[in-house]
Amino acid sequence: MIDPKTAQKILLDATQVLGWEYWKISSSLGSVLADDVYAPVDLPMFDMSAMDGYAVCFNSDGSTTFSCIDSVQAGDTRLIELLPGQCVRIFTGAWVPASSDAVVIQEKAVQNGQLVVVEASELKKGNHIRYQGSQIREGERVLEAGQFMHPAALGFLAGMGVRFVNIYDPVRVAILTTGNELQTSEHDLEPGEIYESNRILLEAAIHELNISASYAISVADDAAETRRVIADLLEKVDVLIITGGISVGEYDFVGPALAELGVKTLFYKVAQKPGKPLFVGKLNHKTVFALPGNPAAVLTCFYEYVRPCLLKMKGHEKVLLPVQFLPLLQPVENQANRALFLKAKVADGQVQILDKQGSDMLHSFAMANALAFIPAETSYAVGDLTEVHLLPLSTMSYGS
Repeated sequence: MIDPKTAQKILLDATQVLGWEYWKISSSLGSVLADDVYAPVDLPMFDMSAMDGYAVCFNSDGSTTFSCIDSVQAGDTRLIELLPGQCVRIFTGAWVPASSDAVVIQEKAVQNGQLVVVEASELKKGNHIRYQGSQIREGERVLEAGQFMHPAALGFLAGMGVRFVNIYDPVRVAILTTGNELQTSEHDLEPGEIYESNRILLEAAIHELNISASYAISVADDAAETRRVIADLLEKVDVLIITGGISVGEYDFVGPALAELGVKTLFYKVAQKPGKPLFVGKLNHKTVFALPGNPAAVLTCFYEYVRPCLLKMKGHEKVLLPVQFLPLLQPVENQANRALFLKAKVADGQVQILDKQGSDMLHSFAMANALAFIPAETSYAVGDLTEVHLLPLSTMSYGS
């Protein structure tokens, strides 16, 4: 067995970023830029009013009274030139007429017919005008390769008329669950059967990464069928995630099937609980994860190993779960020779270890927002700082 930190390093050292493709920005949410992006235009593209009010051309004598000659709204393309002492009614986002010195907000002006009287304090050159190119100049590098394409990045590029970007290839993922005892929730259970949860659990977990499973299927405990399905999926995807069948029981057929297909072992068995019988292997550029069958062990292994691998393949640089060192609300003792990943709740800068830590128990995982990492043969007292891996949940779940 190897320790979890070593296992993560071996995996990430063996994981490479995929190629790249030219995509519409509307389809690139959650992806990572493979190339720098340069501005095709100035931003703003013209002198723009930042407020509703009046665009004014200063009087030579400093007078605060102006003659209003027109009205300009957003989208108006007319070219209007102001003379000293003139102004136009203007609205946010509208093209500021040539010769305008400032925009006076409407709350600081009074209009009576064609005459507009403004407060003297508002007569400052450039007031409330967003000048062309003041945010970005044409040709300027605006986003660098490695940028995560979140909604703000997409909106920013769309505002400059960018339609396509080079992004790293989407990761093709397959999920394979194994076991005769597994049934979907649409079926009534016979004695000895259980509802299958790992498939939907993994589909949801990779969906958080803006990845959709290309295939998500189940296979019974049959050696020949297990080998056939694995071989078929490895022809089609970059990452294959298998749950169950990786131990050494009489009906565990995943390990032999992977060996027969030439999958080379990166590591097998990690000194951790839950998730000890974790297998990670490579077949050329493809990565295979064979996870334990118990759902809490599956999710723990996903967050600590599968997720970082998928993020690196997508081009991300920060791929591991965020780590904090926080004081414990109760003592923890780990006498085993394996590290523990304990489901935990972080709130108000402290960490509480939850009840029901079994590898089959998702109830506590459903309430957790973190995993507390407890090294082998280590004890902590109340208030001791422990390593906490924050799960990718809403920040609201971490408390204030």
